[in-house]
Amino acid sequence: ARGRAIWESLGLDLAQFLLLYEECLFDPNEAIRQRIVEKICEGNRVARLLGAGVHLIRPGSRNPAGPWTPHPNKHTDESISLFVETLRQIGANAEANGVTVVVECHVVSIMRSPDVCAQVIEQVGSPNIRLVMDPVNHFESIQQAFNATEHLGYIFDVLGPVSPIGHAKDIIVGNNLITHLDEGAPGDGVLDYATFLTRFQEYNPEGYLLFEHIPPEKIPGAVAHLRRVADEVGVEIS
Repeated sequence: ARGRAIWESLGLDLAQFLLLYEECLFDPNEAIRQRIVEKICEGNRVARLLGAGVHLIRPGSRNPAGPWTPHPNKHTDESISLFVETLRQIGANAEANGVTVVVECHVVSIMRSPDVCAQVIEQVGSPNIRLVMDPVNHFESIQQAFNATEHLGYIFDVLGPVSPIGHAKDIIVGNNLITHLDEGAPGDGVLDYATFLTRFQEYNPEGYLLFEHIPPEKIPGAVAHLRRVADEVGVEIS
């Protein structure tokens, strides 16, 4: 209640709430999966009490190096089945709490492509399990980066209807001999923000688009870039 009083007195909303955890939601160990289900369900309760717009969760990884690291077993039918089973339990609890849970996706995660993401959401079958619209996380090649408008169209066509909140950043093609794609502040890379904002507006005219992984000193320039592009394409930003 004290937390809500602070931001509500400032006219702010808590757009996104998240917990930090190390467990993998498709770990073959059932006890580990059950432990993280219990944690996330407690997070659902807290998100409800805080009046959060969404509760963000991450799939995790079976790579001991961390939750956002690659592992070959992420891409098996068995892992997808375990992940769906876990999300169904979380979804039932989210429905009981009246909370929307959104899953963060990335090419190194089990949610590696828009098609896989859509497949998982369909199999889970809960209206309270949705996704984060973070297009940069779905670029995995130089070809896609240099054809960003086309790839953005594909991402929004598949994921737009099930992504109630978005993350704003940019993608920078590195000059390394080995393919390297870096995150950057909006305006510093090759992402087509005219298409991004237009398509996000199409599905979420009242939704939140949140800056992610941007250093504080970069935020003024990122804000200016988004507002300039939004003005050009006729998207209103509150």
